[in-house]
Amino acid sequence: SEKGQLDEAMDYYRKALKLQSDSARAFCNLGAALFQQDKMAEATDHYERALRFQPEHARAHNNLGVALVQQGRVPEAMSHYGQALRLRPTYAEAHNNLGIALKDLWQFESAAASYRRALELKPDFAEAYNNLGLVLQECAARAAVKCRDARAHGQGAPRRLAVGRQEPPRRADRRRVRGAVPAAAPRRVA
Repeated sequence: SEKGQLDEAMDYYRKALKLQSDSARAFCNLGAALFQQDKMAEATDHYERALRFQPEHARAHNNLGVALVQQGRVPEAMSHYGQALRLRPTYAEAHNNLGIALKDLWQFESAAASYRRALELKPDFAEAYNNLGLVLQECAARAAVKCRDARAHGQGAPRRLAVGRQEPPRRADRRRVRGAVPAAAPRRVA
């Protein structure tokens, strides 16, 4: 069974750590297994241990970022994604994960840029395509709401001008304003 195999893998990582207590790779792998079991605090601890022994471990930085995002610690996560990308600029998964963190902070344009970079590096990265689509959809929804809000407040609404006076918005414009719905909050993707 999957759980049995995961437990067995964790036993082997622990054995590796008994033999080599400073193995960043074993700490990182054990962290990933704990992450799979939804044990975020323990996974975080193991990724941090990996980084104590090998601060230049890009995968540990990326994985720590993912665990931190799951715990709502997005600014800390972004720092680790930045470290991962400084160490390995072509790390498509870290670019994608940075995009998720940026989206969580409602920085949609920056998130889109991160997803696009991930796709430049890994053109078959389905998750990054999906994430880019979601963030662009969110941008479109926010732009539509912003436009509707402007119309509702008389700013920027299309108007027909007549000499000496301004006419009220056309009937179709008023209908759209009344039906305006605020955009939904972004959903977690990864």
